[in-house]
Amino acid sequence: MPHKGASSDVARRPEAPETGILAYKAELGAFELVVADRGIGIRRSLRRCAAYAALQDEGRALEAALTDGVSRHGPGSNHGHGFRPIFTGLMNLHGELRFRSGDHAITMNGTSPTSATSKITQKAPIDGFFGSVRCHAKQP
Repeated sequence: MPHKGASSDVARRPEAPETGILAYKAELGAFELVVADRGIGIRRSLRRCAAYAALQDEGRALEAALTDGVSRHGPGSNHGHGFRPIFTGLMNLHGELRFRSGDHAITMNGTSPTSATSKITQKAPIDGFFGSVRCHAKQP
C-alpha cells in the first residue's frame, strides 16, 4: 500500500499486485475465500480490448467478465475460461459468490449451476476488484 503522501496512481494502475490481498477461512464443512485489489477494475481492464471498448456500465462489465471465454485479451484468445469450472464446482457445494468492481456487485447462490441465482446491484463506487466465495457441505 502506498505511504502517506504517495501518488494514488499506484493504486489505480493496472496490474497493481502490491495492492492485492487474499484471505481464507476453513472449518469443518465450510470454506470461504476472499480476494481484492485496488487496480483498475473490471470495466477498465475489459475496455482495453476493442471487442469490449463500448462497455459503459460496471455491471455489464462484471457480467461479461464472468461469462465463459471473455477476457481483456479478446475473443478467441483462449483466455477467460477460469470461472466456469469454479462456478460448477462451487454451486454443487451450495456456493455463495460475490464479485464487486466499480459501482456494481453481482451475487450468486444455489445448489447447482442450473438452479443458481444471480443478482446485480448498484453500490457505492470502489477502486479495483473484490471477490468472495463461500461453500458449505450439504446439510443432512
